[in-house]
Amino acid sequence: DNAFILENCHVTNSSVTSGKDGDTYGGYAGGLAGRAKSGSVIRNCSVKNTVVTCLTQDAGALVGNIGTVTIDSALSCGNTVNSRNNSGGIVGGAGPGAMIINCISEDNVCCVKSYSAGGIVGANAWNSDSAGEYPQIVNVLSQRNTMKSARTDGSTLYLALIVGCRGTNDNNMSLKNCLVSSGTALYDYTITTGKYPHAACVGIVIGYGSPSVESVYFNGAYRSLY
Repeated sequence: DNAFILENCHVTNSSVTSGKDGDTYGGYAGGLAGRAKSGSVIRNCSVKNTVVTCLTQDAGALVGNIGTVTIDSALSCGNTVNSRNNSGGIVGGAGPGAMIINCISEDNVCCVKSYSAGGIVGANAWNSDSAGEYPQIVNVLSQRNTMKSARTDGSTLYLALIVGCRGTNDNNMSLKNCLVSSGTALYDYTITTGKYPHAACVGIVIGYGSPSVESVYFNGAYRSLY
C-alpha cells in the first residue's frame, strides 16, 4: 500500500481481472497496477492489446484508481477495459491532485455496465488518500477510442472521449492542450433487457461536468449512437 515509482515498464497481450461480482466497491483493475497511492509516479510506460476487467468499479488500461499521482509519457493502445463503473483508456478513477500528462490513448474500447467511461479517465473519482486540487489532464491525445455502455437500471450514464464524468461532491478537473482525433460513444441497448437509461450524457470532451478547459481540440469523425 506504499507509493511507488514505475518507469519504462511495458505490458503487451495480457489480461487482468479483479473484484468480486456483486460487491459495490474495491477490486480496482489496471494493466500496470490496480491502484496507485498518493505520491506514486508512473513514467514512460505502456499497455498494449490487453484486456482489463474489474467486476466492481475503476478499471483503467494503465491504472484502475489513482490518488495524488503523476502519470507522465504513457501509452495505451488496442486495449479492452471493462468495469461496472468508471472505465478509462488510461485511468478508471482519478482522485484530487492527480496529474496525467503527455499521454496517448488510442484504439481502446472502454465498456461499463453503468455510469461512466472516458478515453483518458473514466471519472474524477473519490480517493481516500488524495490531497491537493482537482485532477489535471495536460497534453494528451485520445484517438479512435470507443466508449460503450449497456446500462439497464434506468439511471444516467456518461460517455466521452477524454473524461466520462467529473465525479461526485462537485469534484472538478482541469483540461489543457488536449486533442481528440475521432472516436465513438455508444449506448448499446441491443445487449440489454430493453430498458433505456434515464438519460445519456455523451460528449467529445466530457460526458458531464464543468471542467476548466484551455486549448482542447477535436479533429476527425465522431459518432454518438444512442
